[in-house]
Amino acid sequence: MNRAYQIHLEQIEAHDASHPSTLAVEVQQIVNPDLSCIVCYPPVHYFRAFRTFWNRYQPAYLATSYTQQTIANFHTLREPNTYNTVRAAARDIVFSCRYNNPHLNPIEVIAALL
Repeated sequence: MNRAYQIHLEQIEAHDASHPSTLAVEVQQIVNPDLSCIVCYPPVHYFRAFRTFWNRYQPAYLATSYTQQTIANFHTLREPNTYNTVRAAARDIVFSCRYNNPHLNPIEVIAALL
């Protein structure tokens, strides 16, 4: 398993374990950050362009869910920006989704998105 993906899974586990607490969502994201949490970042504004992207991305990488962070970064990826901004958006797309893929290589997915 790729180390970056393993860290992502550990963050998800820590975040999910702390969800029953009474911490505010903003505090929760600082203490145990997880861009892929649909409770903290519920997906809204399901645009046609994103739906087309998701219909290709989801089966290609065995993604199971996305968040508002995924949608926002998708729009950033489509806009003319600096390379660093686009690369950060691609990285955040990968880490704002949850997957059913133990062999996911985030570096390859980011490269494909760029």
